[in-house]
Amino acid sequence: MRSRNILKQKAFTLIELLVVIAIIAILAAILFPVFAQAKAAAKKTACISNTKQVALAVQMYQGDNDDNLPLVQTTGTFDANPQNPDSNFHILIVPYIKTQEILASPGDGTGSQAREYNGVPVDPNGKAYKDAQRRYNFAMKSNYGVNSQFLAPGGLNCPADFMAGAVNAAQAAEPAATVLTVTSAWDRGSSGAPKDGGIWMIDSPCVLNQNGVDMRPPKPAGCSQYYSQAYGWYPSRKNDWTEWGGVNGLHGGKVNIGWLDGHANTKALSYLTAGCDVRDGWAGRLLDDSIYVWDLN
Repeated sequence: MRSRNILKQKAFTLIELLVVIAIIAILAAILFPVFAQAKAAAKKTACISNTKQVALAVQMYQGDNDDNLPLVQTTGTFDANPQNPDSNFHILIVPYIKTQEILASPGDGTGSQAREYNGVPVDPNGKAYKDAQRRYNFAMKSNYGVNSQFLAPGGLNCPADFMAGAVNAAQAAEPAATVLTVTSAWDRGSSGAPKDGGIWMIDSPCVLNQNGVDMRPPKPAGCSQYYSQAYGWYPSRKNDWTEWGGVNGLHGGKVNIGWLDGHANTKALSYLTAGCDVRDGWAGRLLDDSIYVWDLN
């Protein structure tokens, strides 16, 4: 009889169990958001590190190429066929980074499968070609889009090369205040969240000065128009990738920027439009060149 009483005294009552469960639930409600914030902060830190490594890789590329910047695209084929090899900005800097995975931001949840298989064509040259194509597609979907209109201008319907001569970094008056790369997204869903990886080139919000004169470096001789002429920024296209010219915050609406001098930092999206009257396409005009961070002036 005494043994039964001892066992009875050691057991938890239903109320005690409910109190413990309630305490655990309260602690979970407090801690889980903290864990989520810590995870988001870690991703943001890793992304800014990637941004800086991309910017430094470009500087190393410049050192080997007479201070010229990588080309945004080297032909118009958009594939890696060995018979007519194509390359782009990020493929050209791969030798200067530790791994190509650096080109993917941890803030973009797109898996490598979606990045690597971007319409891989029928394989005419065996596994080597398919591997090269996957690498090329991964580079095309980098989350660190290059300031293509001012630092790597391309052309369409060109008689010879797809690209003009590369822009020389010495042309930039203020490298520390000239955008090189910004976090980007290939596409955005209905909620505005990024999907399908990044995009290797981004557009600037303004290319015309106060007088309506195009400020971009010359397009390739004989080309009918600038590459990506049809895009620009489209503020009217909410949640479309062209709303901000391919730029995407990836981290709570803020963007990570790699600058031409090699440093990187985080800014609000509005920082990229300073000094520019942004309008759909290329209709916007420069308001204040002293605070505009895209052009070479």
